[in-house]
This record gives sequence, C-alpha cells and structure tokens, in this order.
Amino acid sequence: MMKKSILSLIAGAIVALASCSQSDDMPGQPQEGVQTATFTIRTPAVTRSAVTDLSRYIVEAYEGSTATGTPAARVEEATGTLTLGLKKNTEYTFLFWADKGTAKNGGTASSGYWNTDDLKAVTITSGQESTAGEAAYCFAKTFNSADFEANQTVTLKNATAQVCFIETAGLSATENKLEVTYSAGGTLNVGTGSVTEVGGAVTHIFTSTGQVSANEILATDYILAPKDEDKVLNLTIQLNTEDPKSITNVPFRQCFSTHIKGEYSTLGRFTFTVTADDGWDGTKEVKELSKVGDYYYSDGTWSTDAKTIVNNPIIGVVYKVNADGTGKVVSLTEGTNLTWGPTNVETGTTSSTNGKENTDKVFALIANQSYTLSDYPIFNACQELRTSTVNDRWCVPAREEYVYLFKVVSTINDKITAISGTTVIAPDKDVETSACWTSRESSTVGAYLMTSGTGSTNTNKGNARRVRFILDF
Repeated sequence: MMKKSILSLIAGAIVALASCSQSDDMPGQPQEGVQTATFTIRTPAVTRSAVTDLSRYIVEAYEGSTATGTPAARVEEATGTLTLGLKKNTEYTFLFWADKGTAKNGGTASSGYWNTDDLKAVTITSGQESTAGEAAYCFAKTFNSADFEANQTVTLKNATAQVCFIETAGLSATENKLEVTYSAGGTLNVGTGSVTEVGGAVTHIFTSTGQVSANEILATDYILAPKDEDKVLNLTIQLNTEDPKSITNVPFRQCFSTHIKGEYSTLGRFTFTVTADDGWDGTKEVKELSKVGDYYYSDGTWSTDAKTIVNNPIIGVVYKVNADGTGKVVSLTEGTNLTWGPTNVETGTTSSTNGKENTDKVFALIANQSYTLSDYPIFNACQELRTSTVNDRWCVPAREEYVYLFKVVSTINDKITAISGTTVIAPDKDVETSACWTSRESSTVGAYLMTSGTGSTNTNKGNARRVRFILDF
C-alpha cells in the first residue's frame, strides 16, 4: 500500500526539428517540390531520470494526419540526427523511437531487444522473450512541412510501463533467480498509443539478482503498455525453486511504474501500487485485500502469519476490511486505569463513527488552551503509541468503531495472544468497570464508555477506565 506517490521512470528526450526555408535551393534535393527536414534528438540537460546509453534513433513519416499504410520515409541512425526528404507544404504524421538497439547501417540490419521494423507494431524481438525488458522512448506528432522553416520541439515519453519487484524483508542469498510470467505479450502502435495482445504468456527471467536489503528493488522490468488506459494482466512470480505465486488483475500503463512489493522468499502477501509521473493526472492505487485477523506491520503491509522482521514490527491486527481495500487495525495493547480528561472543558468531540476526528479535535484543543496532553490521559496514551510506532493515525475509537471490533473479538484476541507482551481486548462482561473509553464526550463533565459489544453509557470524565486504540489504513 502506498502512502505517497512513487515517481515513474519517465525520461524525456527533446526532438528539435529544423530545415531550410522552402525558398532555399537545397543541395542534393531529389526533385523540385521536395525539401529536407533534419530532426535532432537529444537528451535534456536536466531530467528526473537521465536518458543514457541510447544507440538507435528512428523516425517514420506518414503522409496525412494519421500513421497508416507504408511510411513515405523512414530513417534510423546510431546518433540523434536524422534527415528526411519530404514534400513541401504537406502534412505528415511522424513516429519517433529511441532505444538501446543497434541502428541499421549499410548491409547491417537493425537489431535490439525491441523489433522496430514497423513503428506501428513494435514488439519483443524473436528470441528475446525470456530476457528482461529494456526502456525505450517514443512520440507521435503531426506537422505540416510548411512549418519547418521554424524550429519545432517535441518531447519523447517512455514507450513502456516500468515494473519494479520490491522485496520487503530482504534476501541474504547471493544468487537468486526470479521468473515473472505475464499472461500475454503485445505489440505497440506508436501512432495511436494502443497495444494489441499477441500470442500466449511471456516469461521474463532475472538471473543476476544477489543480496537485497529490506524494501529494495529485486528486479526491474519494462513491458509494452497502452497510452492513457490500463492493460490488465495476470502474473505468476517464482523465486528460485519456491512455489509460484499468482497475482491477478494487475494494471499496466505507458509511462506508469507498477510496484509489486512483498516477501518473495516466503511468497507472502503482496501489495500492488501503480503510480504516474507528476505530469499525469493523479495516481492510481490497486492493492490485494487484507482480511480480518491479518497482522499489520509498521510499514503498512500485512500477513496472515506473524513474522519477525527487523525494523518492521507487528503493530496491530486488522479487524475490519472495506470493499475498496481500506480498513481498520486495533492495537496489541491498551491503556488501563486512565481518566478521559478535565470535567470543566467541552471538547466538541461529538462523532459516534469517527474516532480519528474526535482525537484530532482534542489534540487541537490542547494546542490552544492552558491544559497539556497529560491532563487528557487516554489521549496522552494514544500519543505515546503514535510516537513508539511512528504512526500518527492512531486514535481513540468512536462507538461504532468499537461495535465492529467486538463483532470479531474472538478472532482478534486469538491473534493478539500469539504475540508476547500484548493484552486481549475488553470488555468481556456487561459491567462498567471492564468498559472501554470512547473518544466521544457526552457533556462538559462526561464521556461515553462501551460496556459490551453494542452497549454504551456515559460516565464522569474523571473516572479511571480502560481504552483501546485503532488506526485506519
């Protein structure tokens, strides 16, 4: 699950178009009415991720406003300067491509990871299907050759989707083999940005994956994906000789980076995150759903079985999961013999459904009055938990949040007792002395307690009771 946007590996290459005026005499001009257009492709001086090692540059020119049929001209070079002969005062659609292949040179054929014989149908070169993908850059633009007397500037974008496989726990083995099978391959039409699925499943093999620290990238791949829409594929991932892990309905999009994050060595639960460069509209996030009873870790991941991970401890148990994958986590411990707060201050904590809203109101009130956090013991205990877990989403629950919790209390308590130093959830009896504070006050002097799975009552804020803590994810 991501909490912030992660930047895609999208590098731009600037293409400058220049030519002589139509009225100039063109040395070597094939015939009257034809002019030479020179395209210079260069890497920008400053990019978020510099374009490096590009060695094949291609431009195709199609007469008209769309790229269809056979190109009127096609040039490829090992450097970023490409020269075409074009008709004057004619509209052309240009398809640009740049990658790490070898450009055609005399009798030497063009070659590389990507088969670029036709920029309307770029695909993986036959025989390269099992190797990891390579970054490439493309762009489509329609110009009228009459405009070539002025310089033109366009920007190439990443022609692929980037796929990052991130290991959350780290790998100590020095040699690892990762096999990733995508449910289908495809061909990219640079002119339309569309991808057509072809053939069956495609497996990419990564063999030079050594030791990896926690939350580092195990392998990076590049696959063809459409522009402005998602291509949804099923994946099978296998590390070394362990059982394969199936991951369904993973979306990929041109210029997006898909992060597949989890414990590959144990084939644990994964989360998937799709993010865009900040030039795109918003970000997308898709994640595998957790389930009630899963252990929740400090980095926002979860697993069914308790795992001991250095610098990533279990901080709670999932007790509610919504249809969109969000949910709630309950703390492993609770506060005991704590009062709610002063009996002469009204806090305005009136929500019966949103404990985070109530808790934040108390913190804001403390910041603007003579009282300190220690005057509000249950909220002080909440702040201590926020500090110890480095997570400021912990709060004192509202009534309805306790109701959800008590519906699954047996399941949650079974998971909590498996972790040492924890405390099972109260109340287990319909009596006020075993009740838990909510974050909702009833008046200046009182606040509400949960006395059972659904029952609540109000009592003096100065009475000492128990309190549990929850967070939303």
